[in-house]
Order: sequence, then C-alpha cells, then structure tokens
Amino acid sequence: MKENDLLRLAEKLGKEIEGLPDDGKERSISITVSGDNSGNIAIGGTHIVLESQRRKRTWADLTPTELQSALAKHRAQLRSSWLSFWVNTPAILLGICLTTMVAGLLSGWLLSLPSDLMPYLSVSVLAIVASLGLWLVQIRRPEAHLMQESRAYIDTIRAELRRRKYR
Repeated sequence: MKENDLLRLAEKLGKEIEGLPDDGKERSISITVSGDNSGNIAIGGTHIVLESQRRKRTWADLTPTELQSALAKHRAQLRSSWLSFWVNTPAILLGICLTTMVAGLLSGWLLSLPSDLMPYLSVSVLAIVASLGLWLVQIRRPEAHLMQESRAYIDTIRAELRRRKYR
C-alpha cells in the first residue's frame, strides 16, 4: 500500500469510529482489503471502546437542597416499606386466625367441640397458618431489603449534610 492509500484508510477508520455510539460499550470494526496487494494485512483482537464523558455524581457533588430532596424521598420510601412490611393481606389474615383461636380457647367454644373433629381442625388450621406464613415471608423479604437500603441512604445523606454543617 502506498502512503496516500494509508491516509485514505485512516480517514475512513476515523469516520467509522466517530460514527459509533458513545455509550461505553465495546465495539469492533471489520476491515476488508482487496486488490493486488502483496503480503498479509491482519488486524485481530482490536476492540474500540468509547467511554462516556459523563461521570456519576456522588453525594458530595449534590447541593444541600438536592440532598434534602433525596433524604425526603428515601424517608418516604422507608415509611412505605415499613407499612407494607407490617400491614398486608397475609398479616391481617394471620391476625384474624390467631385472634379467633385465642377467643375460642378463652370462651371455651374450641374446647366444647367433639373430640373426633379436633385432629381435622388442627391439621386444617396448621395448613392455613403455614401457607399464610409462607405468603407473609414472600412479601416481607423484599420490603425488608428496601427498608435496609433506604436506611443506608438516609444515613449516608445525613452524614454528608452533617459534614457540611447543614441540617
């Protein structure tokens, strides 16, 4: 290849690279050389990565009003998660089931049932309580994770505001 051929190739490569999206993902460009060239041209394992120029803002980069709004958002998320953790359908149904059992024992109604009915009643109540308990765990696990995450963000924001002597 002659020098002007290399310059044209460099210009084409430059245009191709500029045309790639600037999303930080790895890209590759294939080059096909044809004609009566002698020798081999090998470009292997070449990956072009264009990094995005924007960096993520940290808590230290935010203004106090932005920190206050983020603190309010995470406090609201914490309250919502706490409420969903304790007040949900399986928790209410379990409460009703347990209250009915205690009221039945204290009033004597549960003890006055025929003894041949007791094994069926105990197995059915055990199955209901177990299924409600599993359902309750399925709801509480993600809510507990959200609460823990929100508490961590709240503590971090409070520490940053404290560092700036702003409350």
